Amino acid sequence: MPKHEFLLKKTKENIFSKGHSVVISDDLILHISHSLEWVQTTWNDEENLKKGLNYYGYSWIEDKAKFRDIICTWRSLFLSADEQIVFDKNCALNKSSVIEQLDSLLELIDSAIKNDLYILHLGI
Repeated sequence: MPKHEFLLKKTKENIFSKGHSVVISDDLILHISHSLEWVQTTWNDEENLKKGLNYYGYSWIEDKAKFRDIICTWRSLFLSADEQIVFDKNCALNKSSVIEQLDSLLELIDSAIKNDLYILHLGI
């Protein structure tokens, strides 16, 4: 199953050095991806602002507060879901796994905001 990785970085250099990271399932990212289009990002080495995550490359999250708001809202919504969250006939995720992934991502975002760090998204 493809995964997306989010990392905390002190600078926008040396993107492949590993630090604190959170892994999110591709199925979950695909389900929430339309709302992530509201978040300003930069892709790869470009300096132009874009919207949303670079699915196959990497993205820098520029608007951490909005990113946090969106992830927090999805978490609240998923708390009301059945234990088996069915996105479509080919995709279902375990509610506790979804909440755990989102909680980990929220912790990473909070740390980035508190410590003035960058958030790097590595696409599949």
